[in-house]
Amino acid sequence: GFGGGGGFGGGGGGGAALVPMQHDDADWVREVLSCLSGIQKKSKGKGQLSSFVFHQCSEFVTLYVGHPKSAVHLVVTPSRLLRRQDVTAEQVNLVRRLACYAHHLSGCLQASFPHLRFASGVRLRPGRVQQFHAHLLSLDLVPPRPGDLERRHLEDFAQTSGAGAGVASRLLPLDVLADVLKREGAVPSAPPDTAPLRAKVLVCHRCGHLFGDAFAQLCQHLARCDAWPLPPGGPPPRPPG
Repeated sequence: GFGGGGGFGGGGGGGAALVPMQHDDADWVREVLSCLSGIQKKSKGKGQLSSFVFHQCSEFVTLYVGHPKSAVHLVVTPSRLLRRQDVTAEQVNLVRRLACYAHHLSGCLQASFPHLRFASGVRLRPGRVQQFHAHLLSLDLVPPRPGDLERRHLEDFAQTSGAGAGVASRLLPLDVLADVLKREGAVPSAPPDTAPLRAKVLVCHRCGHLFGDAFAQLCQHLARCDAWPLPPGGPPPRPPG
């Protein structure tokens, strides 16, 4: 069946920060996957990690994000351990299947949350998680805990719709990634951004309203903005009915 036991906004387990790590630099996604695969089932405190799972199938797993950046924020990943740097042209078909899986989940989420719009893709800015994964999130960018959204996350996840042309998303759709892998053989990364964050004019990615350097005011605006951007790869899905 579709769906997980916990709600959104921190997930069924309460967040990546609460995953018991063996090392300070451990990858929380890989920790959960190792638990699910049975490698660490007998390790103290590991059994509870299954509560981080939103959905899983034979090949892929969807996990709650510990510090969501939107009302709905999940990560989708292969159930086997696969580091981002090890993804090559040999994994093109796997990435295409992951794209279909994420698209299916997105459609189910859209039916459950018709007032939201969803996007999925690989974040070009590498983070601490080494396991290859993609983000599946609603495009409101209104997290349950407002402090979890930072300026850099606007560039990571914002999708533009003409008016908000000043915001460039760094979320690469999975089907596009498959084409890039076939052509270049590696997952691309965003080039280093040398421009100071405060030198950039803040703009609502949903309606294009300018906020200068007033990030707090932009966050307040996002909570009540009723415009929607175009998700990558086409127009937003039509609300049911």
